[in-house]
Amino acid sequence: MLCMLRPVTCLLVAVAEGLIVHPVVSRIAELERRAVAKPLQQQPSAAVAAAAPGRTHKFNDVRTVPRASGTSPKHGTLRIALKQRPATVFNSSDHLPRSLLQLGVAAAGVDAIMDASKSALGGPPPDKIFGTIYVGTPPKEFNVAFDTGSGNLILPSRRCPSMPCISHRSYDSFSSATASPISTPLQVQRSGGLPTKLTVSTGQVSANLLQDKVCLGNEDNLCSSVGLAEALTMTNEPFSLFPFDGIMGLGLTKSSLGKQFNFIGMLADHEALASNKFAVWFAIEADSEESEITFGVVSDARQESEALWLPVEQTSGLWQVKMDDITVNMVKTNFCGSGGCKAAFDTGGGVIAGPPAFIDGLVLVLNVKPDCSNYDRLPNLGFVIGPATFNVEASDYVRKVGDGCFLQLMAYSPPPGTEPLVLLGRPFLRRYYTIYDADTLQVGVALAKHAPSADKAKLSGNDAKQLLILKEKPKTGLVQKAHTDAGMNFHLDAFTDAKEQDSDAREQDSDAARADKSMTATRAVPWLLFCTIAMLS
Repeated sequence: MLCMLRPVTCLLVAVAEGLIVHPVVSRIAELERRAVAKPLQQQPSAAVAAAAPGRTHKFNDVRTVPRASGTSPKHGTLRIALKQRPATVFNSSDHLPRSLLQLGVAAAGVDAIMDASKSALGGPPPDKIFGTIYVGTPPKEFNVAFDTGSGNLILPSRRCPSMPCISHRSYDSFSSATASPISTPLQVQRSGGLPTKLTVSTGQVSANLLQDKVCLGNEDNLCSSVGLAEALTMTNEPFSLFPFDGIMGLGLTKSSLGKQFNFIGMLADHEALASNKFAVWFAIEADSEESEITFGVVSDARQESEALWLPVEQTSGLWQVKMDDITVNMVKTNFCGSGGCKAAFDTGGGVIAGPPAFIDGLVLVLNVKPDCSNYDRLPNLGFVIGPATFNVEASDYVRKVGDGCFLQLMAYSPPPGTEPLVLLGRPFLRRYYTIYDADTLQVGVALAKHAPSADKAKLSGNDAKQLLILKEKPKTGLVQKAHTDAGMNFHLDAFTDAKEQDSDAREQDSDAARADKSMTATRAVPWLLFCTIAMLS
């Protein structure tokens, strides 16, 4: 009755209570639906885009103008150099490499892999890599990990008494002129309301929710008003180990507490980016420059090959793709069975992570000796995704510290009701340059360009030609550059004819099949196949 008499009043109340959502927060969901509805489109290469008239963007050009509002001018680009903090050597299993993905690590799985590896999974955690953002008005600088494995911005509150909060820069909403309340997401209401609890790696955060102005640059560059989690309590493990202050989630909308909390989605709503893409390049030891993340622009200079574009599955809200199999020296393991596995690109993770059975199998087949005695004979580890097998070398998945070798792998048990995932962290992402397209919901994967490492700088020209092997002429639209790099010893079989590939696979699997005729392609770990490969290698 009241709404019939005073419709304007009812409208204002509905907006205030969050019952009516402003159209600005719905654009990213609209983009996701549009990408699903239309056929998959091949993305133009960075070189082609650069040649197109009127579409050229300089690599580090930031076309924005400072303004006082919560958003930036449209069509900006930005490059952020990522800092790297060397890891401290620990000999205890309490300091296994961590992923920032918001999933816990089951203690049973950790114990199992530690026993299986004879301490090969111990040793130092990976280096921490992070960049800078600016929050509030006036802007305050925070160091954050840019994490595709989560979808929320988490910062320690000034009101937080926990040691991890005290030892890092804290966020004070009362000191920001642009901080404001935000309607509590429905999923938070259903789980008990505020403060909400978030699980991050092995730790937990209890947080209040609000929104504030967040900028990627220090002069109002690429800004948006976005929801954030202001941590009121944080567990010592793992947050006290992090050299950065918080976590900037770059996942899709479903990985966020709500649409207003998804930073990439809000930038897309405001048309702040020249293109709704961001790309990540991780440096290796031989490189004389820092790692980087770019927003709104893709760097052709970071690619040794053309990008191969993979469709994203949206079930989890992560940048998740279908993975068909795992290979060891191009020998299929049949780990994923006929239905395939799920893999997610995890820029916040310093390891390759997966279910305990998956990690147990890899530890067994790779057979890395803690004293590095077989380091030079270790096999390539491949991930069959789409039409390609993406291989990483021992130098990618093993970390050498002094006379010790340590696998950069981690087991985790997914929460109940969620499907197992293989998380492709920095051991994979150092080898491959990845591009995340929020418009078409695809991930572009290209061979990353690096300086040659010291131990491979003396390769001859003939040896270098063997580092990148193409089995047939590249297909139209998926043309790879013919460049090779003396520091990249792997095979990128993205364009293999299906019949030839199946034939090779049958020949390669024959020895393993004879070892155990009863073995089937299930999700259980194929132990005898792994043992056979280990002995042959």
